[in-house]
Amino acid sequence: MKVLSLGSNGLLSTALGRFCERNGFLLDVLGLDEPKGYKFEHFSVCDLTRHDFQKTDFSKYDLVVYAAGAGIQANLQEKQDLIYSLNLDTPIALMYYLKEVHFKGIFVTFGSYFEIGENERDHLWTEDEILHSSCKIRNAYCISKRLLSRFVECFNADFHYWHFILPTIYAEYENPLRLIPYTLNNIMQKKECSFTSGDQIRQYIYIEDVMNILFAACKKSLPAGIYNIPGAETLSVKELVKILFHFFGKQISADMFGQEERRDTQMRNLKLDGAKLYEHLEPVPMWTVEQIIPRYCAFLSHMNGDRLKE
Repeated sequence: MKVLSLGSNGLLSTALGRFCERNGFLLDVLGLDEPKGYKFEHFSVCDLTRHDFQKTDFSKYDLVVYAAGAGIQANLQEKQDLIYSLNLDTPIALMYYLKEVHFKGIFVTFGSYFEIGENERDHLWTEDEILHSSCKIRNAYCISKRLLSRFVECFNADFHYWHFILPTIYAEYENPLRLIPYTLNNIMQKKECSFTSGDQIRQYIYIEDVMNILFAACKKSLPAGIYNIPGAETLSVKELVKILFHFFGKQISADMFGQEERRDTQMRNLKLDGAKLYEHLEPVPMWTVEQIIPRYCAFLSHMNGDRLKE
């Protein structure tokens, strides 16, 4: 299989690169920065926002994955025009271009369950419910993802495509300011932690499981369309933090919570219904957060050691 990744060092593109390396798939990469942490056949510098992808011969590829994006991490303070360009304008332009050049492979984009918006319902949201949600959303990332999903629903593609709506994805090499590495790093370095109220309910899936599902879809010839990929676990933020602390034999305390404000605090309950996907695919075994903690600890220890050497 010949794979093309648009995006080089984000969480999804890195996971895709590692999966292809482990499984012997040929991988080319388009992006601004040379890929790190995985092997590839060929890398081309490409400003996706300028539609430089039009220089690429897409006929060579069986699978093209749009793994670029912006805005998921509020602390990065990315500009709104970049968020809308990478998350919405560029994939739309790319889909029209693939149609123009009569692309014959599979094209993959990703949505997010943050498209659901502000709600407190204890409910598994289907693809159709997400696509037609009228719940309020207040930031450019969520708006851009909602608009992309609705575009894909309406687009008349001449090629095979999948648009996967994801829950919260995680991996040991993710941004160190995200919840799991932030918490583990503070525990390991004996620093205090502070969190939101911790009441938000989320689904969590290890990034390797997303890749397993993606390539299982390739193997089983999943029909074109929009699919939820549900999380392996459903946890409140407080329950997740408790798992991380208990791994080290430590207890959480009430004063850790309610000290931070995040833009997603009004999205109290986000859960995906995976029934549509699993009508076509057998459920794959999935990792739990607790099982992945040792990988985080090893990675963070290595990174902290490198920083000390500097």
